[in-house]
Amino acid sequence: MIAQPFPGAFEAIAADLDGDGDLDVIATGYEPGQVAWFENPGDPRGTWRVHAVKPEWSRATQVLAVDLDGDGHLDLAAVNEKGLEFRWWRNQGRSSK
Repeated sequence: MIAQPFPGAFEAIAADLDGDGDLDVIATGYEPGQVAWFENPGDPRGTWRVHAVKPEWSRATQVLAVDLDGDGHLDLAAVNEKGLEFRWWRNQGRSSK
């Protein structure tokens, strides 16, 4: 199990956000709405650490991990229902490991 609860889970993707060589999980929640990423502990018995990217963002749907600013670190981009808002978050490239 990665996380419980995660209300209104809508979409999840995998990408190496912290640059440690393993895949982390990024997820959106529709209601009450949120974008979060879950740091892969690298050990099947380890605990996944949750990082709030955008809590309380109603009706978050799609998320994408891509290097938008060309610095070599995957950034996050997301939209909410019907594309009413499009946001991106720059990855500062600081690993927690």
